[in-house]
Amino acid sequence: MNPSLRHRTKRFHAPSIGVAVLLSFGLTALAAWPAQAAPGDVRWVARYSGVSGAGGDPAAIAASPDGTRIFVTGTSPGHLDDFATVAYDAATGAQLWAARYDGPAHGDDLAADIAVSPDGSKVFVTGQSADSNASTGFIDWAYETLAYDAATGTRLWARRYDVAGQQDVPVAVAVNPKGTLVYVSGHSGGWTGIAYSLSTGDRKWLKHDSSHSLGSMAVSHDGSKLFLIEDHGAGSGVVFGFKAGTGAQLWTADFGANASAVTGAPDSKTVFVSGLQWGVPHEPITTTAYNSTTGATRWVASHDGGVAFTDAHLAVSPDGAGVIVAALGQSQRKVPSSGDFITIAYAPKTGQQLWYADFDSTPRLELTTGVDDTPSAVAVAPDSSQVFVMGTSCPSDTGGGICDQGIADYGTVAYDAVTGSQLWTRAYSDSSNSDDEASSGTVTPAGPVITGGSCVPDPNTGDCFDDYVTVAYSSS
Repeated sequence: MNPSLRHRTKRFHAPSIGVAVLLSFGLTALAAWPAQAAPGDVRWVARYSGVSGAGGDPAAIAASPDGTRIFVTGTSPGHLDDFATVAYDAATGAQLWAARYDGPAHGDDLAADIAVSPDGSKVFVTGQSADSNASTGFIDWAYETLAYDAATGTRLWARRYDVAGQQDVPVAVAVNPKGTLVYVSGHSGGWTGIAYSLSTGDRKWLKHDSSHSLGSMAVSHDGSKLFLIEDHGAGSGVVFGFKAGTGAQLWTADFGANASAVTGAPDSKTVFVSGLQWGVPHEPITTTAYNSTTGATRWVASHDGGVAFTDAHLAVSPDGAGVIVAALGQSQRKVPSSGDFITIAYAPKTGQQLWYADFDSTPRLELTTGVDDTPSAVAVAPDSSQVFVMGTSCPSDTGGGICDQGIADYGTVAYDAVTGSQLWTRAYSDSSNSDDEASSGTVTPAGPVITGGSCVPDPNTGDCFDDYVTVAYSSS
């Protein structure tokens, strides 16, 4: 078992009995929220505590295309660690079903990503699963990809990819908008991508490149192309374009930074890649637009807002009016600075910067203690009116740059998608002394939904075992 995936030891103060606390960053609000939702109000909070209250760590979240269901997957103790996937009613937060997966070796099974079919009928989960060599003390990982019925949680098929003696670790799953194929991408002696039949799980093609590692991916909106990003390391990456149906390579292009996010334009003519230029002064956030058919560069935009510490996150507004990049970086407003939510909007056709926003939950505090606010997702409302940046915020620190007393909270910021004006900010703490660390976020027509692990540390040992806690906000 890999306990680091679900066990955290934090510095904390003695616990006190409390209820869920909603915070407007820097200001404490009442624990209860009004029945008539206003922008930024909590609509519901859902908790999954696993088997016998053993908890778990959520890794990824997805919404059904019609916005009626929310799906969360992650890792939860059972037979060692298992995949655990939970479905919620998006209107009420009521749990619809929970499905667990223990691999054939009954070892550790660590979920990584989740996706939903275009018609909302199926959910796909991928992650790494220990194979039969786990009993020797050397864990040999395999790709494991599962399909579930979205309404009931019944498992429809499971497919395993395992190269003997090799670490096979998937990092992403995506579904073709045509509803025919599901794709898995990850590392197996280099980058390895697989396409499965969405309905049967039959393998349709496999691609391997030993010169690259890992890789996120995106499918064009018309379903004709698949885009993959890989890292060379040392501050450079590569972008690949494939025919989505056959896996035939169309083009490859250099990306002058460590590629961490990729997405396509609504018109399917352009693909956008974003990442950080590690190892160069100030480590700027770089975004590049490529012709989706040829790989030719359309534009490059680089933002030097100070040192950036995490991968970038990327979204495109559904109306095609803006490309939104979010990352942890240093604010333009103050020097010295620790990490803030940095959000930048670009014009998709030209790369012109439309607006810039940085958010710091404790600006005066961070000048001296260096506590970071770390985004884990960016999403645009279906009507393209708002941008939501979701992540982990540190509301208080008594010194040393470590989040304590109140520990970490979920943080969500809403911006006007056209102007970048801040509309509202919220932090969520599951209780007065809980440690709440966001892992992923998504959006429905009703508003943003953020998920992560929440725990109350043991007063004697400091051990912290998470539950899945998912919070839905109202956008209007």
